[in-house]
Parts: sequence; structure tokens; C-alpha cells
Amino acid sequence: SCASNPSTPAALTQQWRLTIAETADWAELGRDEDETTAAFSPIVLARADNGTDTGLAFHRNWGDGSGLCQRVDVALGAGAPSYLQLRRYRGTDASPSSGLSDIRMQTGASDDDHARLFFAANAAVTAGDEITIAVVGTPNSACADPRTPGPVTVE
Repeated sequence: SCASNPSTPAALTQQWRLTIAETADWAELGRDEDETTAAFSPIVLARADNGTDTGLAFHRNWGDGSGLCQRVDVALGAGAPSYLQLRRYRGTDASPSSGLSDIRMQTGASDDDHARLFFAANAAVTAGDEITIAVVGTPNSACADPRTPGPVTVE
């Protein structure tokens, strides 16, 4: 009965482009460090007027020229002791920051950033303590490329 009605709509076809992408992996690279270069004394840390680098550096590197998003938010996981802090590095210069958002991590750029874990000034650390902390890296909200790595937690 619809065929005899002149106002019946013609067939409708919808189509759209679909991009299937695979999330990139995080990788440990030359600028990352996962251990300290020396022992730390609680007495020395308690007397330090400035932060003391623990030796842990956090950096995400895209060296393949893909143009993937290089902007990362880095935070300490829940339960981190108050005497630990993250610092943003630009090149070789450190600046303290409580919220490390939008860190630009790019291969070879003179102004690229990375994050380092520090003992805060006058850190009250007990001798013999073992500390388990989590450092969480998340793509910045500005990252829209589907190949951008998902969040990663380093503990």
C-alpha cells in the first residue's frame, strides 16, 4: 500500500568513515631513571633546605615522527607520603609544582618537559623505611589522537 502513496519516502542509506586505531605503548627510554645513584640519609634529608632528587624520572617519548599527542598529566597515586613531591623539568631546569598537568614530553626538543620524584625540603624520613608509591601518567585532555597511550601507573 505504501508504493501507491506518492509521499512515501525513497530508500535511505547512511554511511560514515570509521578509523580503527591501536593505542600506543609507553616505553622506558634513555631519559628515564628507575633507581637512585646514591644512598640517602634521613639526617641529611631532614636538614636539606631544598628538594632532593630521588633519581626517578618520568618521561614519554615519541621518536617516530607520528605527531601523537605529547602532552601528559602526571600525579602521585593515593597514599603517597607528604615528604614526596613531583617536579616538572624543562630541559635541565626544575620547578616545583603541586599539579603537573600538560607536561610536554617530546624527543629532542630544547624545551621538552619531564617529571622527577623528589624528597621535599626537610623531609622527615625514618631510617630503614621502604616506600611504595605510584606515579600515574594520563594523556592530557587536549589529546584527541586515538593512538595516544592510555593511562599508565608506575609503582
